[in-house]
Amino acid sequence: MPDKSPTAPPRDLSQVVRRAVRPVTMAAIGGVGLYLLLFLQTGAWQMLALAAFTLAAAGLVEAANRFVPRGRLTEARLALIGAIGGMLVGAELVISGLSVYLLFIGLLLIITVGLLPLGKRGPVPILIALATYVVTFIVINAWQPLPRFSAQTLPILMVFVIGATLIAVTTTGLGATRAFQIGSIRTRLIIATVVLVIVPVAASGVVSSLLSAENNRNRALDALEAIAVLKESQVNAWAN
Repeated sequence: MPDKSPTAPPRDLSQVVRRAVRPVTMAAIGGVGLYLLLFLQTGAWQMLALAAFTLAAAGLVEAANRFVPRGRLTEARLALIGAIGGMLVGAELVISGLSVYLLFIGLLLIITVGLLPLGKRGPVPILIALATYVVTFIVINAWQPLPRFSAQTLPILMVFVIGATLIAVTTTGLGATRAFQIGSIRTRLIIATVVLVIVPVAASGVVSSLLSAENNRNRALDALEAIAVLKESQVNAWAN
């Protein structure tokens, strides 16, 4: 007899999870191929790093798919959030010019994970994941620990990321609609609060922080350039 206990996952839960993550998995597979081609074209090590981050994320997604049939729903949720964070935070570490897109994609995908029927769907774990994701982006842009490749020099990369953003928006919209229709009043309230209040506030705050950090960086570069020009003129004057 099938297990009727509250902790046992529904028979079709694996299919629900697979349908939810399938678009993201397909985008990740396409991304690996694109990054390898861009590495051959540019020779930039950042493209190989992107491919590695994406492959690691795909491995975590596969682990989540294996956790669900075994009833390990908490591990499945953590694996999916880890896949999202690892891939997108890794991209933010080595690529510049995509911060707003990567932030938006990550917020939407984390919300999608929160809407999946993976055990208790309380708001606290997802809110913690969202807050951690936002803070990580702010720290990376303020500190910039690694040399970053400018995505603006590769239009095809910009097009791919914009397409991934559209996929994330569609996936989240469908997940939110389904969860809103079948959920309790409490679940609907949580969804409405996250989608209509928390995400816009967090996104606007982080975008402002990213723009401020970029402006400060540009000012510093301009100041260094001005100093270099001044030193060069002094050297030329001394030589003459």
